[in-house]
Amino acid sequence: MGRARYRDYNGLAEKLTNGELRGAILDVFDPEPLPENSTLGNAQTYYYPSLFVDAPDYSERVLSIFVDNLRRLASSKPLRNG
Repeated sequence: MGRARYRDYNGLAEKLTNGELRGAILDVFDPEPLPENSTLGNAQTYYYPSLFVDAPDYSERVLSIFVDNLRRLASSKPLRNG
C-alpha cells in the first residue's frame, strides 16, 4: 500500500506477468490517467476509483455490486449500473 508516486509500476507489472503476484488492486496512478502504453495494461490488475473521500460504507457497496456483476456477466445477464 502506498501513494502513486512511490510505486514501481514496471516492477509490479513484471511480478504480475511472471506469476510472483496473482493480481493488484490500484486506485491512484502517477501520471493519472494511466498511459495507454503502461506496462500494467497487460498485467492482471483491477482499477478502482479512489475511495478515501467517500461514505464509510462505499467500499462495501461497490464490492457488492462488483461481485454481483461478475455473477451476472458469467450468466450473460445485464449488469447493474452498466
